Amino acid sequence: MDDSLLNDLRCFVAAARLLRFNAAAKEIGLAPTTFSLRIGRLEKRLGVKLFERTTRIVRLTRLGKALVPRARAYLEASDVVVARLRHLLDGFRLTAGRSAARHGTRATAG
Repeated sequence: MDDSLLNDLRCFVAAARLLRFNAAAKEIGLAPTTFSLRIGRLEKRLGVKLFERTTRIVRLTRLGKALVPRARAYLEASDVVVARLRHLLDGFRLTAGRSAARHGTRATAG
């Protein structure tokens, strides 16, 4: 999975929920300028405007509204995959460590 896409989608979902870029940027832990650039990068990547924005108002476009549930589902699925991979790797490390201990060798990370 492309980390930049995942990061951009996390920004999009936060902005869609809060409808305030500054608040969403703070929640994500980014400077507002960086946050806005990520939203712009996502819009460019998709070839659509996701938000209508003025200096006072942030509003989802029709396409932005349609993307919200799909983006949430994509992020949730990626989080599940990462959690399962970590669990699998933790089990592998534990098994490799036990095997090495039985044979008097050291397990090495690869």
